[in-house]
Amino acid sequence: MSRTSGFPQHELSAQLLRIDELSDGFHGAFGRETVAKVVDATYDLLADNATVTVPQVLFICVHNAGRSQIAAALLEHHAFGKVSVRTADVVVTMGCGDSFPVYPGKRYLDWDVADLAGASPKAVRDDIDRRARELLQD
Repeated sequence: MSRTSGFPQHELSAQLLRIDELSDGFHGAFGRETVAKVVDATYDLLADNATVTVPQVLFICVHNAGRSQIAAALLEHHAFGKVSVRTADVVVTMGCGDSFPVYPGKRYLDWDVADLAGASPKAVRDDIDRRARELLQD
């Protein structure tokens, strides 16, 4: 498995910066190429044998008003790889009032977020951003 597979672009950039930081820290002892090889090899070993998984979050909005897409993008932006926004351990509905199937072992949240059609897009974004940051704290 490649260290870069599945990373969003901003997370890939953050990972590459870490290699640069390590290279700077070991300047004179190891070159950047050596540091990158060790990081890649270590990542591969961990990825092949890891038993700890990253929590997954799914945002649902049946009205297709853009709220779930905003929430997914903001959570992914703030999480830096600590959470995966896909199929779910945590299911977040966006205040649509619809019912969804409930599966044991999953966490369900309902965020009562204003519809973008009737509210300020900035206010909706800020509300979702606050909630995404709170979810990360949990």
